[in-house]
Amino acid sequence: MADYAYPDVLVETQWMADHLDDPNVRLIEAAYGDDIYEMNHIPGAVPWTWKDDFQHPVRKDVPDKAGWEALLARSGITNDTTVVVYCARGNAYATYAFWLLKIYGHQDARIINGGAEKWLAENRPVTIDFTAVTATTYQAQEPDWTIRALRDHVQDSIGNPDRILVDVREPEEYNGLLHPSWKLPDDGGQRGGHIPGAVNIVWSKAKQADGTFKPA
Repeated sequence: MADYAYPDVLVETQWMADHLDDPNVRLIEAAYGDDIYEMNHIPGAVPWTWKDDFQHPVRKDVPDKAGWEALLARSGITNDTTVVVYCARGNAYATYAFWLLKIYGHQDARIINGGAEKWLAENRPVTIDFTAVTATTYQAQEPDWTIRALRDHVQDSIGNPDRILVDVREPEEYNGLLHPSWKLPDDGGQRGGHIPGAVNIVWSKAKQADGTFKPA
């Protein structure tokens, strides 16, 4: 773990296995929809979905503060809970959930290094049982927008030699292909192509063969 820039953010599968029954830890499985969770998940995990939980129902932007508080409260999370997120498909949805947790100021948020793929490859336990939790009261902080680049900042970055725009989508989408056969519903861009000057470094290139993140 010492080879990672932020080792405190990552937990290994063995750590998670040792803390499955820890009442101070809430495990979250993030996904596009509920189908992956219903197929199987790590025991004790609570489902969050991009489709229903990661966006405002009207604006399709990130959840507002009240919506985020409601999600964490119904997930049995308090301000002192260690929240660990993971998912299939390379932890992409898990890292998005981690980003939202940090926007609203949750202190102890972590990601399973290697995600669902590593957990399954090691033949660790899974279940189809839905995790029942007791709702809590959660108080989010005011959103920290310093970790989000808004439109004007992005526009000011085009052509700026001191800033690099990185597009982590698949090469097909980067190059303008919008086709439903290779994307989840509503999971692609509204227009083809990429922001001028952006370089394409696909998200999967941040991972090693076993699904763990590449060290520095």
